Amino acid sequence: MAMRRIALSLLTMLLVSVPALADSKRDALWRTSPLHQSPSLKMPLEQAVVPPMFRPDEHPSAILVRRIPDGMDKLGKIDKGLSEACQLGVFRELKPSKMIAVSKNATLGVAFGHGLGLVDPKKLADTTKVYYFYNGSTSLCMVRAEDNWDPAHARSR
Repeated sequence: MAMRRIALSLLTMLLVSVPALADSKRDALWRTSPLHQSPSLKMPLEQAVVPPMFRPDEHPSAILVRRIPDGMDKLGKIDKGLSEACQLGVFRELKPSKMIAVSKNATLGVAFGHGLGLVDPKKLADTTKVYYFYNGSTSLCMVRAEDNWDPAHARSR
């Protein structure tokens, strides 16, 4: 009779603990960290998107090659042939506004005739010149040419 009581009490304990074990496994999924899979935050439609702040006379991550206190008229002369080639996309900057020259009234892209920062498949550039691009990546491109201010760096291609 004692054996029967022990077996009955063990069986009762087993039946009582099995649902508790099953519930603890099921509830374990709900007890993760609150930030484990937090819902993604959505931006409200009425919130304005603000561009990053940078100075208006410099392109982000631009290299300032030259600063002119006067207007851009002091930066060489307009080259009509190269301006037309620039408008067609044949003569252009390698990376628009990577190297810049800042004047009183404009920011211009800079490329060197020896090939630095310049895409010139038709070989229109003079190796002793510096080229300034106004609206360089558009069909309104205007190219100004000037003698290189440091001829030691004007190497042949």
